[in-house]
This record gives sequence, structure tokens and C-alpha cells, in this order.
Amino acid sequence: MSNPKLIALLTAGFLTLSVALAQADPHHDQNQTPSSPKTLPTVQAPSTNPQGMPTGMMSGPGQGMTMMQMMQMMGQGGMGMMGQGLMMLEGAPFEQAFLSMMIPHHRAAVEMARGILNQTQDPQIRTWANNIIQTQEREISQMRQLLGALGGTNLAAQRMMTQRMGSDSMGMGSPGMGSSMPGMQSSTASPDKTFLISMIGHHALAIEMATMALQKAQNPLIVKLAADIASTQAQEIYRMRLKLASLK
Repeated sequence: MSNPKLIALLTAGFLTLSVALAQADPHHDQNQTPSSPKTLPTVQAPSTNPQGMPTGMMSGPGQGMTMMQMMQMMGQGGMGMMGQGLMMLEGAPFEQAFLSMMIPHHRAAVEMARGILNQTQDPQIRTWANNIIQTQEREISQMRQLLGALGGTNLAAQRMMTQRMGSDSMGMGSPGMGSSMPGMQSSTASPDKTFLISMIGHHALAIEMATMALQKAQNPLIVKLAADIASTQAQEIYRMRLKLASLK
């Protein structure tokens, strides 16, 4: 008998690893939208560093960065203390904390997307921003409904993520458009580059949280939500990286 939770976890893991290992192809059609994992671009085998970790994570500054190095740049090891706290929880308490943290994380992404809409004329970036607003506002509504059945918001978890988003703030009129990847941008970076770099790091943190939920959540609706977040945002990271490589 098939296990839907295991299938979702493996699918999200495949998508996340595809993003981590893919080499950006400047000739790839950025407007193609894959409808399933089968339509993802072909992933070439990456080279490895002396520690055996895949290289080729980024284009431009930071080229050759490993997955571990990228996660360390994203707030001292990805989720840091937030991730440790979530890993200690099981069942409904985990689900409540996960949703309570993901809602402010989604809100920050929506604010980032609204901010870039006021500054960019690039049609692809505008499409991404509008899609992020539509998708993540819908997911916020769903998460609020799920929290109702869990006794409401875990205020401590919510506050921790809200503080994380605030500490990452870099301007552009949007809290949370932060230094998710320190050292990867400068004060002279264009709004388009700043948005792409920041959203890539923001999405990566969401994927990390969603992957944890795929392992620990019990509610099938939360498992499905986590799988959707991981797959959608992994695909967006890949395409945003291609776009970022094309910008001068």
C-alpha cells in the first residue's frame, strides 16, 4: 500500500535537491512552467569539493558555494534555534508551531513581492511577484483555518519568526526582504537583483521548514501544504537563479 506522506516527502526532497545541484543554463526557457517533477530541467551531476559536497550552487559572486555553506549564510545555519525548537516538538504541538511560524514568513514574502511591484518593469519579475502574492495569501488563509483546530497561534513561535523577519530587513519598503544571503549583494545592487537574491534565500528557509513538516506533521492537510510549499518554491528558486545569472 502506498504511503502518501512518504511520497510527498520524497517528491519535495527530489525538487529541493534538483535546485541545489542544478547548474544554471543561460539558454533555458525561463518562461516554461513545469507542471510536475517530470518536467523539471535535466540536472547535471555536479562537481564536488574535497569534503565531497556538491559545488556550483551559485552563479556570479559566491560561485562554487556548497549547500552547507549556503545554509550557514542563511542566518547561521538555516533556521538555527528555530529549527532546533521545532525538532523537539511532535504531533499537534509541532503543527501549531510550524503554522504559527510559516504565517509571518509568508507575510514577509508577500510584502517583498508588493514592494518590488512598485519598482520593477521586468515582466518576469512582476509575474513572480504577483504569483507569490496570490499563492501565499491563499496559503496564509488556509494556515489560519488549520490553526483554529489546534487551539490558535503559538505566540512564542510567531514572535520568533517575526523577529527573524525583522532582523533580516533590508529596506525596499518591505520587512523581511532581508540579508538572507549576506555578502551576496551590495548597496549598488538593482532592485531586481536585490529582490531575486533575497527571495531565493527566503524561499530556501521556507523549504527547510516545509521539509521538516513533511517528516513530522500528522495532519494530511498540513503534509499536503508543506509539499506544495516545497515543490512550488524549489521551482521558483531554480528559475530565479537563471534570471539572476542573466542580469548585468
